[in-house]
Amino acid sequence: MQLVRALMVHLVGVVLLAACASSPRAVPGGASAATPAAAPEIERGSFTILRGSDTVAVEHFTRAPDSLGAALEIPRTGRVRYDASLAPDGTVHRIVVDVTLADSTGPSQHSEADFEGDSVFIHRNTGTDTTERRAVDAGTLPYINPSPSLMEQIVRRSRVLGGDSVDVPLLSAGTQSRNVIATVTRPTPDSAVLSLGPVEVRLAVDSAGRVRGGSVPAQGITIVRQEAGGATP
Repeated sequence: MQLVRALMVHLVGVVLLAACASSPRAVPGGASAATPAAAPEIERGSFTILRGSDTVAVEHFTRAPDSLGAALEIPRTGRVRYDASLAPDGTVHRIVVDVTLADSTGPSQHSEADFEGDSVFIHRNTGTDTTERRAVDAGTLPYINPSPSLMEQIVRRSRVLGGDSVDVPLLSAGTQSRNVIATVTRPTPDSAVLSLGPVEVRLAVDSAGRVRGGSVPAQGITIVRQEAGGATP
């Protein structure tokens, strides 16, 4: 149990939610990224999160109109696998999460969350089954730090809501789930800024809402996307 908690602390604290401040910089290659007209029905690819030349995490994903599945690998620490059921308005009906430590052969923690109106029902199995109801704002999305695929879901939801600056409520996973507000702004048609507390994530996006890459300037983080087959957009 303590090892599982340690992993979740690492996942939440590794990037993005740590309190730090710096002047934002442009996303490498962001403004010049190609802008395709539409996304394919099923997308497969990966995101690599780098600090300098060091790999912080790698996420392999499969996205369809009604589902998102991903495996987030933290080197020498562990793996988080999640499967989410998506609605046409960019919200998430349900997410199932398995956490596996680096030295384990199977999941160390299993959780399921069902979002219903202003409530989320969370079932966890960490050796003992527990179920709780949490009050949330309607339209709350789950977020597992530092998943770029879930960052993309936040951006997609903001596009449905509309506006130059949109607040998207999140339920952030960690040692204990907590409610967070993400603010999404669109400085240009091919970019988005995702603000999580004091931290800004600068993302290059296309007309279909896909994240093509990004950066966290205050932390020296770069996010690189690759399509299935190794192509970098």
